[in-house]
Amino acid sequence: MKDKDRQAFVHSKMEAIQFNAAVTERIQEQKTIAARNFKKRNLELCASTRAVKMKKERDEKRTETLIAVEQKPHDQMISLYGKKKWTC
Repeated sequence: MKDKDRQAFVHSKMEAIQFNAAVTERIQEQKTIAARNFKKRNLELCASTRAVKMKKERDEKRTETLIAVEQKPHDQMISLYGKKKWTC
């Protein structure tokens, strides 16, 4: 604003509104209304608990597979080192 008298009047009016008790109370009400309310989260959807659950399931499947493989009758695989050792 180029008119300094008008500028001072506008600034004083803004300060009066800003420091008005009703206005500050209303501002605080709006801030509390706008604040986010965090709800209790669903543990099944939580990434960390889901990761732990998936790890347990993988470990169980691996142990089941290991037991199944150990119980199957099959010839032992001879490594390349073992083949060289037996041919010499």
